[in-house]
Amino acid sequence: MLSTPTLLRRIGGVLCALVLTLAISLPAKADVIVGGITVVDGDVPLVSDNIDLLGTVPVVGAISANFRGNYMFVTGVEGLSTFDISNPALPLLTSFIPLPHFENEDVSLGGNLLLIANDKSESAAVLYVFDISNPAAPRLRTVFPIGTSTIATSGLPSHTVTCLNGCDFAYLAGSRRGIGILDLRNPDAPVIAGEFKPPITDWATHDVQIDSQGIAWIVGAAGTAAYNIADPRNPVLVGMTDASATTGPLNDFIHHNSMRLDKITPTGKRIPSDVVLITEEDYERPTCQDAGSFQTWKINGDLTATTPAVLTNLDSWATELDELTRLEGKSPATVLCSAHWFDEDRGLVAQGWYEQGTRILDVRNPADIKQVGYFVMPVTETWAAYWAPTDSTGQILYTVDLARGVDILRIQRPAADGPAKKAPVRKQWIGDGSSNTAPASEFSVAHTSFGWACRLPDIGE
Repeated sequence: MLSTPTLLRRIGGVLCALVLTLAISLPAKADVIVGGITVVDGDVPLVSDNIDLLGTVPVVGAISANFRGNYMFVTGVEGLSTFDISNPALPLLTSFIPLPHFENEDVSLGGNLLLIANDKSESAAVLYVFDISNPAAPRLRTVFPIGTSTIATSGLPSHTVTCLNGCDFAYLAGSRRGIGILDLRNPDAPVIAGEFKPPITDWATHDVQIDSQGIAWIVGAAGTAAYNIADPRNPVLVGMTDASATTGPLNDFIHHNSMRLDKITPTGKRIPSDVVLITEEDYERPTCQDAGSFQTWKINGDLTATTPAVLTNLDSWATELDELTRLEGKSPATVLCSAHWFDEDRGLVAQGWYEQGTRILDVRNPADIKQVGYFVMPVTETWAAYWAPTDSTGQILYTVDLARGVDILRIQRPAADGPAKKAPVRKQWIGDGSSNTAPASEFSVAHTSFGWACRLPDIGE
C-alpha cells in the first residue's frame, strides 16, 4: 500500500501533467548545440512537430496495458482500470478494481482470463486471476500464492506472467530459476506444472512474448531465445541470439521484452518475418551512458528443434542523451533514462523510455533504425507505449506513464523515406561527470537490494 506522502506526490505529478498539457505549444529554449544535439534549458515539453497531445487520463501510478476488442486494461500501483476505447481518441473509464501491487509490467490476457503478477521482490509472489468474460467489468476470480515473502526461500519467479494457449497455461519469469509453468485449466485452482531454465537466463529471465505463429520468445540476462510451446509443459528450443547478446554493448544488463515483426499483406493477412525487435534495458550503472537500446535481430534459418536458428544483430538505436554522454564524457546523474516497453504497428515502433519519454522509431528498414518522432514531458516516467488497436489509421497511441497516467497522442505517420528526427536533451539531465550516484528519479524509489524500476533479484534461490 502506498504511503500518504507518496500517494500525494504521485497525484501531484498527474496534476502537473494536466497543467503541462496546456503548455504543449511552448517552444523549448535552446542553450547550446553539441555535436548536432540541442541542449535545452528549462522545463518545457519536448515534442516533435508531427505529434499532438489529445489528452491525458490521470491513472495514478500507471505501469502496463493490454487490449481486448474495444477495451483497454491498465494496471497501476493502485489497481486495474478498464477503458472503453471505441473512440480511440477518448478512452472512457468503465470500471476500477483496487488492487495495490507492484509491478506487473506486462499485463497478460487470454480466453476470458487476465493475469496480474505481484513481484516477490516487493512482498509476496502472488498471481491475481481476473474473469474478463464481461470486458467492461473484470471480476477478481482467484488469488494464487506463488511463493513466500522471504526471497531467498521463495518459489517460482513472479516478475511477469504470460498467458499461453488461451490462458490454459502461463509462464512466470523474473529470476535465475528461469521460467515457471502454471496450469490454469481450472482457473479457480491453479497448479504449478513445472519449470525450465532457458540458456539465456544467466542471473534472470525477464518476460515471455508469443508471436503470431505461437512461438514463445523469452528474454533474459544472456539474450533472447525462441521456444515451440505446442506442449507448454515441455517447451522445445528452436532459436537463440548469438554470443553478441550475452554482453555489452548489445546487452549490458538484460534483454527486457521482444516482438517478432510481422509483414502485412494487401489483404491484411499477417505473415511472420525473419526479424525480431528487442529492448535492452540498462539502468544499473550510475550514469546514463549505454542506458539501454532498441535493437533489431535477424532470424537465420528455420525455427526448428533439429537445428535451432541463430539470431544476429541488424541494428541498435539509443537516445541523444547516450550520444551526448559519449561526446562530452558527462554523467547525467538525475534521470532514470533506460529503454523500456514498446509496441509496433506497420513498421513504426512506439517505445517507452522512462524519463526520456516516448520515442517513435521507424523499422521499415530493420537494418537502419531511425527516430521519426518524440514526446517528452518535463515530469514523466514512461514505462510503455502502445498503438491504439481501435484506430485503423495507425495514428493514435497511448503512453503509460507512472507520473502522468495515460497520454493520448496522435502522430502524422511519416513516409518510409522521411528524415530522421533528433530530440533535444534537457540541460538539467547532464551532470559534470563527477557523480557516482544512481539516477534520482522523482517517482521510482530505489530498492536497497534490487535497484530501480525492474527489481530483479541477483541472488541464488
